[in-house]
Amino acid sequence: MNTNYLLIPVYGILGAAIATGISLFIISLIRIIEVYHLMKVHPFHVSLWKPLVAASVAMFALIFPMTSGSLSIFSIFSSITVFIILYAMMNIILRLDDNDKYIISLFKNRITCVLKIFA
Repeated sequence: MNTNYLLIPVYGILGAAIATGISLFIISLIRIIEVYHLMKVHPFHVSLWKPLVAASVAMFALIFPMTSGSLSIFSIFSSITVFIILYAMMNIILRLDDNDKYIISLFKNRITCVLKIFA
């Protein structure tokens, strides 16, 4: 049974969004199980969870300051800066993979090329 029929009359557009999210999650879960069962391939490597863990820790650290109620431009920019620093630190603590190091080196090269153009 489609969950839209249950949630839309009660919650409206929010119910439609929740029902669609639930449906997409269930379909994705079934596809992951199918890939593992048919091909004996695990689609998610442990290294894919590192950015999620790093972002979760950084976001959790920002929940309490953001609930104070006063949002100014300075507090928003400082929160973004703190998030980026915490995210980078967590990625370093969780140890970067070779692919991550390669992407960082490409990013550094791109930035140095742009800085040389403007210098």
